[in-house]
Amino acid sequence: MNEIELHTELNKWFSLNYEYLRKEVANNIANGQMNDYSDDLLNLCIESFLNRSYESKLQMFLDNKISNFLLKCSSFQIKSGSSPFFNQYRKYYKYNGYLPSFMDETLEEENTIDTQMYLCFKEEMNNLNWYEKRLLDLKFYQKMSYKQINLIYHLPLSTLKREIEIVLNKIKNKCINC
Repeated sequence: MNEIELHTELNKWFSLNYEYLRKEVANNIANGQMNDYSDDLLNLCIESFLNRSYESKLQMFLDNKISNFLLKCSSFQIKSGSSPFFNQYRKYYKYNGYLPSFMDETLEEENTIDTQMYLCFKEEMNNLNWYEKRLLDLKFYQKMSYKQINLIYHLPLSTLKREIEIVLNKIKNKCINC
């Protein structure tokens, strides 16, 4: 089978299987908050498949492994903290300040109490030392587990949990009167 014949067969295969793949990705992989991006996730994986070598695409087609590849690719993309999908869609946090998703810029305009809380929170986040900022960044913005953070700092999990709790309580106590 030459390359043109392969692409013709792949077009037929995608025509027959695309809806099934969409449902699988939406219901089983990107369920929850990323469900709105399931089509983007699938299309990113299809693009990844199509960018593979002719031999690789041919072998997957002949072995009927395209679905497996696309579903595994989708699973890896959505779980990874450095994948193209993460960088394009999941990375809502920008490094121009340490603000969690529930404290966005619109709070400043909503009412005075929220504005005071927002400003206090922002100020206290900026007053943290580099290590405290980094812990909160890894845990809440990059959505790392305690085990993943442990691989970076080599501290016992109980110590990491306690340190993050101390930092959060520190911010809470300073902002409680806002």
